[in-house]
Amino acid sequence: SVLSTIMPNNTSHKTDYQLKATPKTDSKFFRLKTTFLDGKFEYFKTIEKNCHQPKTNIDIYPNPAKNTLNIAISPHDFGNYDTNIVLMDLLGKVIITKNNLTENTVLDINSLPQGIYFIKITLDDVFVVQKVVKE
Repeated sequence: SVLSTIMPNNTSHKTDYQLKATPKTDSKFFRLKTTFLDGKFEYFKTIEKNCHQPKTNIDIYPNPAKNTLNIAISPHDFGNYDTNIVLMDLLGKVIITKNNLTENTVLDINSLPQGIYFIKITLDDVFVVQKVVKE
């Protein structure tokens, strides 16, 4: 199916973006088709993208927090993913990084000043970002 068509100004062709999905797999195939005004067209190389996303429930509590943040991760197949946490300030500066998470991870934030932070939890190439408040 065609995802979108781009009709550029002052050119002799239009571009269609297409998505093809293989049933019951996580692979998606993308292909670019350029159609020229004279009706001729050209297909570009098909690109496969694995779109598997872990089935994950992430709870961060308490929020707001004073001393520690508890991160509870309960994915479908937790052990198969590279995992990490990054805590950032409002400007995106990395404050804390923690790798190889467990299903229940505690992050010590006692020494941080009060304020708003963002926590980014990554499982392979899928990530979740959530705002947390330090009291």
